[in-house]
Amino acid sequence: VEQLTTVDSDENGKFYTIDDGSYEVTDLDINSRILILNGDGETIAEFNPDTGQILIMDDRYNVDVLPTDLEWPTRLIVYEIASGQVIYSIFLVTDANTDVSLDDYEYTVETIDGLSGVHMRITDDKGFTISTIGASDPLFPGSIEVTRDGDRYALIASDGNIYLLNEDFDLSLAVAESLDEPLVISLNYRNESMADIYIATNGSTTEDTTQSLGLPSINDSINSELESQDSDGGSIEDSTELIYGLDPTDGSDDTADYDQDGLSNAEEIENGTDMNNSDTDSDGISDFDEVANGLDPLTEVIEPFADISVEDPLFLDIYGMVEKGILDGYDVDGLTYLYPDQEINRAEFTKIILAILCIIPSDEAYLSPSVFNDIPYDENNLPWYYDETKESYLRDFITGYLGEVDENGMAPFKPAANITRAEAVKIILEALDKEGFINLGEVTPGNPWWDPYMAIGQDLTPYLINNSGGEEQYIVTAQEALDPSHEITRYEFIEMSVRALKAYNCYLTDTDGDGLPDWDEENIYGTDPYDADTDDGGVTDGEEVLELMTDPLDDSDDDWDDDGLSNNDESNVYGTDPWDPDTDDGGVWDGVEVNSDIDPLDASDDAGDTYSGGELLVELDSGVYFIDDACNICPCPSSVVDGAQIMSGDIIYAAITNTENTQMYSVSNEYQVP
Repeated sequence: VEQLTTVDSDENGKFYTIDDGSYEVTDLDINSRILILNGDGETIAEFNPDTGQILIMDDRYNVDVLPTDLEWPTRLIVYEIASGQVIYSIFLVTDANTDVSLDDYEYTVETIDGLSGVHMRITDDKGFTISTIGASDPLFPGSIEVTRDGDRYALIASDGNIYLLNEDFDLSLAVAESLDEPLVISLNYRNESMADIYIATNGSTTEDTTQSLGLPSINDSINSELESQDSDGGSIEDSTELIYGLDPTDGSDDTADYDQDGLSNAEEIENGTDMNNSDTDSDGISDFDEVANGLDPLTEVIEPFADISVEDPLFLDIYGMVEKGILDGYDVDGLTYLYPDQEINRAEFTKIILAILCIIPSDEAYLSPSVFNDIPYDENNLPWYYDETKESYLRDFITGYLGEVDENGMAPFKPAANITRAEAVKIILEALDKEGFINLGEVTPGNPWWDPYMAIGQDLTPYLINNSGGEEQYIVTAQEALDPSHEITRYEFIEMSVRALKAYNCYLTDTDGDGLPDWDEENIYGTDPYDADTDDGGVTDGEEVLELMTDPLDDSDDDWDDDGLSNNDESNVYGTDPWDPDTDDGGVWDGVEVNSDIDPLDASDDAGDTYSGGELLVELDSGVYFIDDACNICPCPSSVVDGAQIMSGDIIYAAITNTENTQMYSVSNEYQVP
């Protein structure tokens, strides 16, 4: 039996009758509220289950609101400021079958009366689109999404979960002076409020434990993030799937290709492109073609030549040749022109031949003596093509006009002269032979001389060494071979060069088999084209650059099992298996466990299907849940008690007693509070 006392009672907790023997108590506290106590029994916060409002009563403590994360739903936390220790997590569970309501009124004690579900009032959209998700959505029907340019930045679900999918967004609690004011959650963008959120509950309260709900310890994983989990194993992290409107529990939409551009949704996300737009940067080149050709699909491709547009069938080939330094143009009045219809001269032809074979002129090619009588050596004024023509001569790619040898035994090269199709085919074939791609053997001169070369140029297959041909195995078409004496234009030679590159692309040669071409290793990444693992970290250069986005020159970030922990840390810090992403086989990868302060060697603390952090509120009945770890000590470090002196269902009676309550002289009838 508990004796009720109020401010009006005397020092012994007694109330006095008036002359007629009756009495009246007018200051009983009958307000519905929950008291949150610390281990010393001190009230640190009061909570009104009817309004959801919470007020801190002890300035050593504070309250905050946290969004849905990897293991926890949206919740309030009461914590000690000095230590950061969480005292309680509080879930506000509403009717998940009610669509989120977009309201145009402020939330007050009057306006929330009779409300159910989640409510939202936009105060400043900050340039975002805030709209309701349709009933056909398989994951979040009736919820609210905050989007911009098709990307989702925040999501307010009908079950009360609030997902923040961009670091510029956060949550805070609106300032309140009274427990009678409804608890309002502010959705903020760059620290400025853009919307108020009110979650209506039925007012019932329940105490529960993290253990019974399958949650981690209340002070573990306070900031466990959705970024670290891929629930459906489809290669896209849960948070990213939510941003792009995919289902984090269905891996099939990761591999789908919504815009039919050749890139899967997962590949689009990896490249930052729009999975619903085949040409994200609107430059006329599809995302797939840009990625396949090493271009940035997010940046409009700038046409390198004023007279070659992106619609040209060879545009990507020409662009790639310019990027690799194979092809130059003519600068005129601030613009660069290819002059595709201009006949190519022999000097230009020779330069391009060396470039498509990845040959850089040697030091000898810059020195005296000259090898052609019309390209003299002048140390102070070497022609731009001196090194290219001499290097080609030293490699037996070209010989000059042997029928015009002078008295010194030197032939002219005629660098400014045009070149015929037959000459071009012969030189390309002999260069491929010298580089070991094809074996011409002994070519018997024909009548005319070019006949055998034009025949070979139409089909390289019989001459391939080790069946090493690329996607195209010809230099000249049958139609083109009918006109061998035609002096080819710059564009026509580019066509032949593209075919040569597709037959034998030295820019794709990968000597060490690490997935990176030798040319890229030497000119872009600085890695060793003859060593598959330049930093000796245990992961190949190609895996580091193309898959893991780690530094191929730094062995400290190598990660064999792609679990987010480097091999070095797994072996020397955490004791995990660098070949097994989930060492304890508990269902959560080692990197996620370490980042969440969970033991990667103990399967019992793994969260299992960790996307359940967002699903938990659906599984609970409507009401307010006070969550703490199970208490195994006495006194418990925290507790909640009802703060009202009289509640529905209580039985009360009056009694006349002595001061010490040791004798009872008269007792009234019992009364049960309705």
